[in-house]
Amino acid sequence: MGEKTPPPQHPPVPTTPLRNLPLEKAQSTPGSRGSASDENYASENHQSEYFPYLKEDLATQETVTFERFLELILPSNDSTASHNSIVNVSTSPKFRQLFADYQQAFADETSLYHPFVELVNYCVDQFPTSGEGTVLCRNDPAIVRGSHGRRKPDAVTVSPATLNIGDRGNTPENLKNGGPTRESGMTPFHWIELLGFWEFKVDDPDVQTPLSAIPKQEKKSKKTRATRPAASTDRETRSKHSIPSDYSLEKRSHDISPPPERAPKRSKTIPPEIQCASYAVELLSHGDLRTHVIGALVTPDSIQMLYYDHSIVVKSDPISLREDPIRFITLLSRIASLTRAQWGYATALTEAPTPSVGLSDGISDRTFVGKTLQLTNGWMLEFGATVFEAHGLIGRGTCVVHATVIASTDRQNIGKLVIVKWSWSPRTRTQEASIIKAATTRANETGDTWVLDHLPIVLHSQEVDDADSPKLRLFQAFEKKYELRDLRITVQEELTPIEHLTTAPELTLAIRGIFNCYRWLFEKARVMHRDVSLGNLMYRIKDGKIFGVLNDFDLSLLMDATDLSTSKQRTGTKPFMAIDLLVPQPPTHLYRHDLESLFYVILWIITSYHDGKRVDEPPLRQWKHLGMERLQKEKSFFFLLTEPPQPTENFTVVAKTWIRPMFAIFIQGLAARRSHDPDADRHFDNATLGDHVSFATFAEIVDRELK
Repeated sequence: MGEKTPPPQHPPVPTTPLRNLPLEKAQSTPGSRGSASDENYASENHQSEYFPYLKEDLATQETVTFERFLELILPSNDSTASHNSIVNVSTSPKFRQLFADYQQAFADETSLYHPFVELVNYCVDQFPTSGEGTVLCRNDPAIVRGSHGRRKPDAVTVSPATLNIGDRGNTPENLKNGGPTRESGMTPFHWIELLGFWEFKVDDPDVQTPLSAIPKQEKKSKKTRATRPAASTDRETRSKHSIPSDYSLEKRSHDISPPPERAPKRSKTIPPEIQCASYAVELLSHGDLRTHVIGALVTPDSIQMLYYDHSIVVKSDPISLREDPIRFITLLSRIASLTRAQWGYATALTEAPTPSVGLSDGISDRTFVGKTLQLTNGWMLEFGATVFEAHGLIGRGTCVVHATVIASTDRQNIGKLVIVKWSWSPRTRTQEASIIKAATTRANETGDTWVLDHLPIVLHSQEVDDADSPKLRLFQAFEKKYELRDLRITVQEELTPIEHLTTAPELTLAIRGIFNCYRWLFEKARVMHRDVSLGNLMYRIKDGKIFGVLNDFDLSLLMDATDLSTSKQRTGTKPFMAIDLLVPQPPTHLYRHDLESLFYVILWIITSYHDGKRVDEPPLRQWKHLGMERLQKEKSFFFLLTEPPQPTENFTVVAKTWIRPMFAIFIQGLAARRSHDPDADRHFDNATLGDHVSFATFAEIVDRELK
């Protein structure tokens, strides 16, 4: 890092009087409670641990008729088979024989797989196909590679070329008795190879297990159980290392948690719709760049179609295979004509030359390595390792990767190393690049150019057209129930995570710059960040000096904008969310909430890291394993303590000079709010907790030199 840099002269802080912010503008978007809010997927990925989150996602589920499902998801086109050709298939001797074989095959669930596979593949082969074609094959009992979830859908749709990878053979017949497993000498499928999934269930009472049998995730409060090693791209810390367990610091055993509640009993039988959603979440999260997923739930005499995207789950009414073979074959004719984009693959990326056989069984940071992206500014990017990949069904589905400029009209840009972020952002939300551009313009207008050192540099941004996606039809069909999202791509300079700073002077210098930047944004640029978290605080080194950078403006608000975001939910990082916001219908978002988040981030770093590495069992670790209601209680209990938890050795001075006084102003402010009697005194400034937590009180602390 070079020579340590002493804190520079503080930039002038804004003194502009605050204007009132219309409440409807700053009203907090309800926090996500679905799979996108699960902070612990990397270490808690048994079905009993993340299925409750999927139950929350299924609150968006809509049921339509079978015909309506075809119209919305699998509409007819120029290559759609004629009614006569469909009837001809239904009356053919081969179809009748295969259908009879399927009907007679039932002994148990697994006996249905291959007869159904043969029936479907015969029908699909009778119709025109688009692109490379599709084939259905058995997957059970093979675990699909590429995620922590260890899921194994019964049957999967893949391209024919996929069967030639890794000794799988070249026909579904080779998988008749079982999917591709290591034990069989074959390479298991990877999520990026699967076009869709088919799940089988027999008609028995267990299949009817209601969603209410799955316990709500908020009530989970047990200690962390590491079922499998976490990936190196830990979504909570981004750190690849931890200190050995024999490393000891005074009071390291300090744990602020009150006694845990008893965990609810788990349902032994998982409802089929939860089971199917578990495949969809892996495909959307780890199955390449996907706009949507198509699946099916099959019983001995029925089929129900399923659709998932980042805003909604749609299922069809089931149809009887025996009584309605025409509609079944019509479905298969539509499936035969699907292009790769219509299966849900975003066509913005080109295929990488490396086959999936080279990818690991778990989550890999090489999923996108070698793929290229052509930008509208003339740049061609080649992707490297993945930095972050969100795991979730409903939500933005953010992914961040390293990339290199390999082609440009300006040859000086070739070889430039950049960071690329993409996400499916609500169309009503202002683009991150637009917010940063507005702040940059304002800084130049006011002469406050010092703030530019604390903002990310956006090199390019664009929205990608996904015309083959059903989203516009779904938006027209469901209107307010459907959140229209666009794929937004942002290219930025590379930054370094703030927890990599290993000394107290370096860390406080970076935090001080971020605080001053946040205050300037609020008072001068009228921007409220609303997502202060560990992952969004970075730093850069410029001319040998450290500058803290406030990153990720996806959830930020332009307070003077005339348009209003109508986003239905947001995904914050729960350990760093303010107490007031940890409720189903959060109140108006105040800058004081972001200051509380900044306090949590500083405390998290100084108690969780030593020499840039994460320590074993940090005192606040329990916060990332709790649902919102439980976490709110935990944080309320936290502010009843006499002192905050102990820091690691390098950051003792930060705890003494910064954390203890910050802790005190929040305790005083919350106590003042609790004791306030509105009948005796109507005036209480909740925005600053009675003037205890304000820009002024926070600035007085962060301007203190370390002692």
